[in-house]
Amino acid sequence: MMPEGLLMEEVKLANGLSLFIYDQSRPLAGDRWLVKLLLFIPIKIKSEHFAHVHDAKRAYGAFVDAMGDEIAMQQPRMRNFINHKDMQETLMQIKEDVLTAILPYVSNPDFEARFIKKRYGEWCAEQKLEQAQSKPFR
Repeated sequence: MMPEGLLMEEVKLANGLSLFIYDQSRPLAGDRWLVKLLLFIPIKIKSEHFAHVHDAKRAYGAFVDAMGDEIAMQQPRMRNFINHKDMQETLMQIKEDVLTAILPYVSNPDFEARFIKKRYGEWCAEQKLEQAQSKPFR
């Protein structure tokens, strides 16, 4: 489940999770590059994340069956058409900006449970939409 790219850094978060930072930069044309970082936090799905749900055991089982026992927060950050000479500096600047902005949020002790709750809600909405689309129109 780990993404492609060069692992630049692993940051151990105060809540026990790990933030992985991947360099997914690639050349575009000539000496121009797409400078891209991917923030990746794998999160193990646990039954206690479903305490807020009616029939928590069934909800947990269905979600794990659909998603696997781990999901990830993935957030790309990129800058386009960067001169090759400026690539490393741009990469480090993006990384610095991102860490300053996102660390307090993802280090929060409630981040893991909130993220699972949000993804579960999105998944439920997708399931309802699929069911509605599969019913014949009257």
